[in-house]
Amino acid sequence: MPAASAASTAFSAFGAYQKASAVKSALQSQAQAATWDQAIRQQQALEQQQAGAAEATQSGLKYGALYGQERAGMASDGVQLDSGSAAAVAASTKLVSSIDAATIQNNANRESWNYQVAAADFGNKAALKGAGADSITPITSAANSLLTSASKVSSTWGKPTQPGAPVTINGQGLAGAYANPYNPSQVSNDPSAWDTQTPY
Repeated sequence: MPAASAASTAFSAFGAYQKASAVKSALQSQAQAATWDQAIRQQQALEQQQAGAAEATQSGLKYGALYGQERAGMASDGVQLDSGSAAAVAASTKLVSSIDAATIQNNANRESWNYQVAAADFGNKAALKGAGADSITPITSAANSLLTSASKVSSTWGKPTQPGAPVTINGQGLAGAYANPYNPSQVSNDPSAWDTQTPY
């Protein structure tokens, strides 16, 4: 193989290796970033659940205090606490407390679910990017480039790049016929048919 062809082949192989390495590195970075994002969303989902539970507890304590104040006030006024309007007020306070706590927890669950969905999406992205990175082997890309370049070079190696001198018979040119520069005794208008070895 000529030195120039060998250098070009090696350069192409190095370029293929560099390109494959860059793509692999980029996919690995993207997979890592997606994994970090997944972890963040999972933590946010957990924190949202915890915040909702804490807020619901605070709401229950608030309404519990209100319920106690209402009963104390009515008792000081001599109102029968377990019947009539006093019982209705107590039941209403408990109902509002339950509704408020449920609303708080439902809102927290909804926000937590959104974070969980986002976490799952980032997890899928991380898996896809990681699989893409694993499928790339820079050394294999370089080897494939070498084989391809070598095949192209070998297909033309040893063949003349241009025909020999036009053939003349008795001073008259023979149209379209040229002598083989490797073997002047071989005449043809089809250079692909020439022998590429000298007869001596």
